[in-house]
Amino acid sequence: MLLKLIDKKGITEAQCYHRANVSKQTFWKIMNNDNYRPSKPTVISFAVAPELTWEETESLLRTVGFSMSHSNKFDLIIEFYIRSGCYDLFEIDAALLLELDKQTLQEKCRQYDISPQRNEVGDWGLSRYNLRKLHNTLYYEDKKNVGGRRGDDPWA
Repeated sequence: MLLKLIDKKGITEAQCYHRANVSKQTFWKIMNNDNYRPSKPTVISFAVAPELTWEETESLLRTVGFSMSHSNKFDLIIEFYIRSGCYDLFEIDAALLLELDKQTLQEKCRQYDISPQRNEVGDWGLSRYNLRKLHNTLYYEDKKNVGGRRGDDPWA
């Protein structure tokens, strides 16, 4: 299904996996290994890269057994950006991380050994790679915490 969507959107496979910030090896596994199941953030990246509509995104997620939930803040942010036509993964990841306060962000960066770096003009920040790594790590952490109080509260 992904190849059909890539062709429909008029981009090359290389453009797609580069825009998705996914390695060529991972892309190859997705395309050629029927037993390989990509993570939900990876599938979302492949929905954002060729600029899929919200309906196409949901369909792509269903093909690998995922769905979006209105009780998950990460899913809501992704839905907002896709429905708004904003397909910049860096901007989406930044919005996801803005859900954290500064102290929590600092604690999570330390916990997962992610350090801010100076850019070419001397400002501090996270590289695209580290921002994506932190987003994926927090996504899985949030997924593990679904049980108990959070799972019972749709506003959590």
